[in-house]
Amino acid sequence: MAALFVLTAALFASTPIRSAGSKYFDDADRSLMGGASADAAGPAEKGWIAVKAAGPADPGFLEGVAAASRIFAVLGRDLRAEAIYTEAQALCDTPARQTVKLRLQYMLAGHLIRGSQYVKAETILRS
Repeated sequence: MAALFVLTAALFASTPIRSAGSKYFDDADRSLMGGASADAAGPAEKGWIAVKAAGPADPGFLEGVAAASRIFAVLGRDLRAEAIYTEAQALCDTPARQTVKLRLQYMLAGHLIRGSQYVKAETILRS
C-alpha cells in the first residue's frame, strides 16, 4: 500500500513534459494574452523549428506539435496549423515511429473536428 502511495505521489508531482520549443511557445502565448497577436507568429515558428530539430524521438514532440498547431489556429492561420501535423507526420518515416504517426493523425482529426471540418477528419481517420 505504501509503495502504491509513493508511486502515485511521484506521478502527480512530476513536472509535465515540455517540448524543445516550449520557451518559444510560452512567448507566443504571452503575446496572445497581451493582445499582441501579430507578435505571436514569430515565436511559434521558432518553437516549431526547435520541435522539428528535436524530432519524434523527443519525449515532448507531441506536446510541441499540439502547441504549435494551437497557436497558429488561434491566429486564424488554419492551413498552417494543419501543415504542422503534415510536417510532423513526415518526420515519422520509420517503422519504429508509426505509433507516433498514428497519434498525430488522431490529433489532427481532433483539431479538424473542433473546427467543424468533419469530412476532412473522417478522411484522415479512414486512411
